[in-house]
Amino acid sequence: MKYDFDTLINRYNSGSYKYDRIQSIYPYANKDSIIMTMADMDFKTAPCIIQDIKSYADLGVFGYMSTFYPPYKQAVISHFKRNYSLDLSEDEIIYSNGVINALKAIIELYSKIDDNIAISEPVYGHFRQLITSLKRKTINIPLKNDNEYYLLDYEKLESSFKTQNIKIYILCSPQNPTGRVYSLEELQKLVKLTQKYNILLVSDEIHMDLTRKNITHYPIFKACNNFENVIMLTGIGKTYNLAGLQCGNILVKDSKLKGEIFNNYDVDINTFALVGLISAYTKADSWKEQLKLYLDDNIDFAVNFIKKNMPYIKVNKPEGTYFLWLNFKGTNLTPKEIEDKIYKQANVLLQSGIEHDPINGSYYQRMCLGLPKSQVKLALERIEKVFSK
Repeated sequence: MKYDFDTLINRYNSGSYKYDRIQSIYPYANKDSIIMTMADMDFKTAPCIIQDIKSYADLGVFGYMSTFYPPYKQAVISHFKRNYSLDLSEDEIIYSNGVINALKAIIELYSKIDDNIAISEPVYGHFRQLITSLKRKTINIPLKNDNEYYLLDYEKLESSFKTQNIKIYILCSPQNPTGRVYSLEELQKLVKLTQKYNILLVSDEIHMDLTRKNITHYPIFKACNNFENVIMLTGIGKTYNLAGLQCGNILVKDSKLKGEIFNNYDVDINTFALVGLISAYTKADSWKEQLKLYLDDNIDFAVNFIKKNMPYIKVNKPEGTYFLWLNFKGTNLTPKEIEDKIYKQANVLLQSGIEHDPINGSYYQRMCLGLPKSQVKLALERIEKVFSK
């Protein structure tokens, strides 16, 4: 069966954060804006998921849900075994209603006010925002930028781990916004360092299913000789465009951590979350594979277009995710002039790099490519036109 990723869906007046709140964020937005800001794809999810949710809705009872439901954990176990050769047991899976909610609970459980929490920017901006909101201190250990190819800086990591009394290190893998997919060797070196200095390593792997052809994502547990002080966060929101179901998993193999989190973390469950996850993880593999090919094509088109028509914009093809991390410094314009051209003149809404890197991100923009190719093409043509004036 061939799935449709080309149809443009009108999401206005649906309560969508991406579309119905856009003018509060970008006051000049209008119905002609091409919105490439959020990790929220404009594709319908897999038909099997839609049908299973409809069938569940036909019960007509929307009561409290429980994760003590064998098909839920069996679906998670099957998915990770089938796709990543990762063995999980039921007691290693703790339901969460999203990565940020889970991360908030972990930070509160394993650190105190004014403790140091480390990240490596550029990285998903909500990490820094969450740390600040919880009155912890953010320690930024920047990634190395090798001509827009980003690497963990192990010397700086070890120096900071050794001297800054860091309690938690938050890894984004695959990396948002740069699109890096770390090798097994890179992850092994990181795990050794965090365990050497007794730092809790929390790996956000929400984009783990969305890698390019011939690129392998390694779950963090694959990099461990032992599983002490390592937590993995996953979910169905990005891969299957089900963010509104708020359904994720905290995966823990360390028996001490597992017990502590299980006894201190309890969340309400969206009525449709479990049926959505079970359907996604057991029935939607063919849809997921076609989605990945479509995203690959969007990414190849966008990168080639930029390199051919806008060589003053630096971009590296991402190994995972559906983001482009665009460096506009070569335009010789100020960050404000750059944003005015893109947002107002081209009417294409991207996300400022400052969201993900407050120190070095002012010349960067994150572009999300989870939308029909016709829209990607139009957006790039608009941007090229305003920069050629």
